[in-house]
Amino acid sequence: MVFRPLTLLLSGCTDMAIAQRVLAAKNLQHARAACLLAAVLKITPVFIMCYPGIIARVLYGDCVAGANSNDTFAMLIVRMLPPGVVGLLVAATLAAAMSSIDSVATAGASLFCLDIYRPFVKPGATEEQLVHVGRIVIGVMAILTVIWLPIITVLSDQVCRAIIADIWVAFFQECQQ
Repeated sequence: MVFRPLTLLLSGCTDMAIAQRVLAAKNLQHARAACLLAAVLKITPVFIMCYPGIIARVLYGDCVAGANSNDTFAMLIVRMLPPGVVGLLVAATLAAAMSSIDSVATAGASLFCLDIYRPFVKPGATEEQLVHVGRIVIGVMAILTVIWLPIITVLSDQVCRAIIADIWVAFFQECQQ
């Protein structure tokens, strides 16, 4: 794929988890250590996500063989854990998802307000105006996410990243002119 290096750059080098660790560092040595920590934290979930599928395949080989891979973890939880623990796990999963969505939304609104709205749209914007615009941006991001969901289910991950990379390239080319 032509834009694969660009998509790797966008998803890895501009990831807010890495950027926040580097920007919060006291010195260059701490920044490097933060990048290494972020790399380990990004690699670890890959292994954690593989283990439930392997365990389900070993324990319930025939049931899992033809099942949808997205249903395997849910089947493993329902079959192995008591109902109270299943409810607790569902609540914890929802809380983690809401926390992640909140962090991404806040970071996106902050980037828009401080990097686009204040310098280019309204240079003398007050903090109250920035908060109001940030809330509107979060709402727009939520609507765009809901619109984007059906596209993600139809297209592969690499195609979606290529589309996003094309949008970024077009945006930056337009900004340079």
